[in-house]
Amino acid sequence: MIPRARPIIAIIDMGMGNLFSVVQACKTASLDPIVTRSEREISSADALLLPGVGAFGRAMEFLNMSGLDEHLREAVRTGTPLVGICLGMQILMQRSSEHGDFQGLGILPGEVLRLQPAQIMGRVLKVPEIGWNQVFRCGNSAQDSWAHTPLQGLPNGFFQYFNHSYHIQLTAREMCIATTQFGSSSFCSACSYRNIIGLQFHPERSGRWGIQIYRNLATWIAEAGKR
Repeated sequence: MIPRARPIIAIIDMGMGNLFSVVQACKTASLDPIVTRSEREISSADALLLPGVGAFGRAMEFLNMSGLDEHLREAVRTGTPLVGICLGMQILMQRSSEHGDFQGLGILPGEVLRLQPAQIMGRVLKVPEIGWNQVFRCGNSAQDSWAHTPLQGLPNGFFQYFNHSYHIQLTAREMCIATTQFGSSSFCSACSYRNIIGLQFHPERSGRWGIQIYRNLATWIAEAGKR
């Protein structure tokens, strides 16, 4: 199969949130975005994107009722690149405690937990976390754990825009490629496993480094199509 000049990325329309900024970021990064619920369009896309606004339970109810839950799992099994942003990363987990106890897609091993209010230098950090925060490499920052991921080439500690009350906790910690500090604790803000990328922050709302992530995504998707 000859790779397309502009890879088609299917943005899954779960009926939640404004997808305009995601679509525009994809176009800027030389991706061809389609917002869709169509199994046919999802099957023929070069990559899939689960967007990041809304509640976990409602998102999973839509995916389960529409049958797209199994369609997404099958796409991942067959090697289609999948990107999850904020809520889109969280629903890849096995379960969530957001407003109850909900089963996720179970594509990655882990759960979704609530951020805990914190303090730093006498300042109270409220939940949800809304605003800019830094993204750091996991472990030894001298080693580029971001090579061959959409974070490749970005400086350690770059800023991105966050808007969330919950975070993921992976069972397989080696899947976490970036962390972010919230008070005295940290959470996984990016994960990677084979053909899956998860981002807790919103690169489409994060200026030049965010657009660079989308450009890296386009390269990552194109390379996946050649394998």
